[in-house]
Amino acid sequence: MGKCQEVYPMNRRTFAFAFGSGVALLFAPCVTLAEDHLMEAIKHTKEAIQPGKAGNTDVVVMHAEAALAHAKAAEKEKANLDIKEGIAHLEVAIYEGHQKDAISATKHMEEALTHLEGGK
Repeated sequence: MGKCQEVYPMNRRTFAFAFGSGVALLFAPCVTLAEDHLMEAIKHTKEAIQPGKAGNTDVVVMHAEAALAHAKAAEKEKANLDIKEGIAHLEVAIYEGHQKDAISATKHMEEALTHLEGGK
């Protein structure tokens, strides 16, 4: 046995394990990011509902726009029909909020929440 092998005893199994672990770590954040975006979209959607019931359309629009950005990012990473439906309701909620229709905007936020939670 050579001197190098005594000092650095790395065989093929050790190398394959180290290489495989490194590759797995590269792809693990992608799955986590999609879930993080979806959770942020759900959080903003929930935060918009109560102010919407109180008639505050500006807060509804603010949270709906934030939720929409996160929902679109989650949908890019993890395509899902529920997320797509949630996005559609968020877009309508934003439109209705700009029209100062708090009741309709809030109903669409509630529908968006149902679909986004189904997209987990």
